[in-house]
Formats: sequence, structure tokens, C-alpha cells
Amino acid sequence: MTSPNLYFVKATAADNFALCEYFTLNDDGSYTQVKSPLSIPSAAASCNFQQHPESTLTLQAAVFKTLPVSSTFKDYNYSPIASNGQVAVSMPVDKTVTKGVVLMFNNADGSQLYSSTDPEVRNDE
Repeated sequence: MTSPNLYFVKATAADNFALCEYFTLNDDGSYTQVKSPLSIPSAAASCNFQQHPESTLTLQAAVFKTLPVSSTFKDYNYSPIASNGQVAVSMPVDKTVTKGVVLMFNNADGSQLYSSTDPEVRNDE
């Protein structure tokens, strides 16, 4: 199994939104679908998302916030895709929290952006 704080996301266009399914990668290279809320170890400093090979939309970025705190768009709650193809949602290691996440995607030619529904991530494993 891959890193316990890595999820693969398969996104397809549904009107103007991205319909997402989340997976973990098994040792044999197969994927297991998981449901939100997604859980990561309490010692993990981030929850990482990577595009699933069968995704029809391209992962670009994430915006996130700690729940139930009011949302404010700041540089610390936005994460663009990194050179390793992953988007990292930062998590504290000193307390248990739940974060709401919106993943951003674009279509193949880059002409339209799609946002995901709001999966939740908890650092409670």
C-alpha cells in the first residue's frame, strides 16, 4: 500500500462540477475505492491528492478550511499542484481536525475549470 496520507482522485465532468471518486493504491497496483470523510494518520502533516489514471479531468489545485471555522481565502488554505503531481492539504500534527476540501480540475484542453464537491479529511487514524 502507498502512503497512508495519499488518495487518488478520479474526476469526471457533471454539468459544471467535478464528480469525484477517491481511492487508495494497493501493493499489487490495484485501487480500492474509499468514501468521505477521508482519514489520515494524526502524525501526517498533510493529506495528499493525486490524479487517478482513469480521471477524465486534470487535477490542478485545492482550497481547504478547518471545519466549522468560517472560510477565508488566504495563501495558507490554497495548494496548487506540485511537480510530483500531488496537491497537499496541510494538517496540524498536534490536534485532531476535520477539513473541508474543494479540488479544482480542468478539462483536456484547459478551456473550463471544474470544482469538486466538498470531501472532508480527518487526521484521526
